[in-house]
Amino acid sequence: MGRKERTMEEKMHSQAPRVLHPHLSADEVHKNILRLKAMKARIDFKLFVWIGILIERKCHTPLGYATPKAYLKHFLKYGKSETNEIIRVAKVLPSLPKTARAFEKGDISWTQLKAIARVAKPHREERWLEFAMGHSADAITAEARDAERNGRDHPRAGSYGLPNIYVDERFLMTREEQEILRKALEKKGWAKRIASGDEERRPTAVEGLGARAEDERARDEAAARAAEKETRERPASFQVVYVVCTKCQASGVLTEDGLVEVPHEHVVAIGGRVEKMGRPGGAREGRGGDARGGGWRGAGGGDREGPGPRRPRLRALRAAARAAHPPPHLPLSGRDARDLESGACV
Repeated sequence: MGRKERTMEEKMHSQAPRVLHPHLSADEVHKNILRLKAMKARIDFKLFVWIGILIERKCHTPLGYATPKAYLKHFLKYGKSETNEIIRVAKVLPSLPKTARAFEKGDISWTQLKAIARVAKPHREERWLEFAMGHSADAITAEARDAERNGRDHPRAGSYGLPNIYVDERFLMTREEQEILRKALEKKGWAKRIASGDEERRPTAVEGLGARAEDERARDEAAARAAEKETRERPASFQVVYVVCTKCQASGVLTEDGLVEVPHEHVVAIGGRVEKMGRPGGAREGRGGDARGGGWRGAGGGDREGPGPRRPRLRALRAAARAAHPPPHLPLSGRDARDLESGACV
């Protein structure tokens, strides 16, 4: 091999992606991650204890810092919001000993600890800790936010999904785009007011935005039906799926984060478009109705040609919301799928 070829080969090797520890199996990598996670939990716990001591004894003052926040931002390099959270948790942690031990052992995460520390009182600590151990970090964060908003000091009893909390959705747009959006929402709000017959009604921007979104989805569904007739292939679905228990009427909407509990009145509100539908797998309409094979209920519109279930724009599945079930953030197991198929709480 000539010098030029060797140089090119060396260059190719130097540019090849580097693989770290290629001799380790996936199981060994997994064990190392868990071991370091446990180590980090112990270190973080000790750090919070010492930060609590710093706050209680006001050690930041003789060190030349006016507040604990100023000290932490300088030495630990935390941002403003993270510094506030750490100070809040460090102050509360001594009053929640079981939660502190669970965090030290790595049984709960920093996100879960923050949620518990935000709402838990000492006499409710066990209930919050039990909830955290059985749910995802996102689920307990939502539960804590809902409890804080509604003045509760404990998790909801008998919940079957995520709470329907308020979320902050932000858009970055130019002034021109903002004016276009504002006029569109005003127009939709005016149309909703005329349709309601109530001259005093003033629909909110959220109502107007929701109505505009529903109009757009309706157009998408009509286009999807036309495309299906043309190509015999169904485009991606943009349907909103509701879940309703046929026995207790517990209701929820399926989201990317899991099942979110909603009042049954929300499903009733689309009742004008709801109809009985056939069972999955091509069963004809009218075969459902009992607890084990009840028909689907969905928003009407868009009959499908030939046999099989209809395709609604907005549908409410017959199945659902179990009073006690695995965390909603987990993928559906075979049993959960059968429960959804049966339409009964178990």
